[in-house]
Amino acid sequence: MDDCAPVSIRDRALSVIDRVRRAEERAGRPHGSVRIVAVSKTRGASEVLEAFSAGIWEFGENYVQEAEAKAGVLPAGILLHMVGGLQSNKARRAARIFSMVQGLDSESAAAALDRACLDLGRRMDVLVQVNVASEATKGGVRPDGLADFLGKLEGLGYIKPRGVMVIPPAGLSARYFPEARRIFERARQNAADPASFDILSMGMSADFEEAISEGAGIVRIGRAIFGER
Repeated sequence: MDDCAPVSIRDRALSVIDRVRRAEERAGRPHGSVRIVAVSKTRGASEVLEAFSAGIWEFGENYVQEAEAKAGVLPAGILLHMVGGLQSNKARRAARIFSMVQGLDSESAAAALDRACLDLGRRMDVLVQVNVASEATKGGVRPDGLADFLGKLEGLGYIKPRGVMVIPPAGLSARYFPEARRIFERARQNAADPASFDILSMGMSADFEEAISEGAGIVRIGRAIFGER
C-alpha cells in the first residue's frame, strides 16, 4: 500500500467515530451518547454522502442557500443543523430544511423562526449560542444575559430550547470548556423543563475529545472529517 495515498473522507469519518467512542469510554459516558455533527459548509453533496456512508447522518451548515442546494439531493435520513447565525429574513427557509438551529442568539430571529414553524406545522429544537468569552468578533448571547434570553424563548410555542452551543477562543479550550459546562448546568437547573434542556454543543476538530470529557453532547467536526479546505 502506498503510504502517501490520500486518506478518504470515509476513512477520516470512521476514525472520528472511533475517537468519539473512545472519548466517551474514558469519560465514563454511555456508548453513542455524543452526537457527531460533521460541518459540511463549502463541501459538495458527494462529500457529504461519503461521510454518510461511514455512519454520520448529521451535518452542519452555515448558510441557508448552500444548505438548500444540498438538501434537494441528499437522501432521507440525513439531518441538517444550522451552525451559523440565523438572520430573521432567512428564518422561513431555515425552518423548511434544518432539523435544529444551533446558533440562535437573536430575539427577532427566534420570533421569526417560531412564526415559520407555526406556519409549517412543525416544531424545532434550538440551541442558544453563548459567547462564553464575551468576544467582540463573535456572535452569541453574553453569559449574564442567557437566563433572560431563554425566558423569552420559553414564551414561544414552536421552537424549543434544548441547550447551548459555544465556540471558545482558539487555543483556550482548557480554560473555557469547564466554564461552558457551568453555564449550561446553571441554565438547565433554571429551565422550565430541565429534563429536556439536555444538550451542550462544543468541541471541534482540534479539541472534541477534551469537550467530551467536559460533558459535550454534540461535537461539530469539519477538518478532521473533510480535510483541509
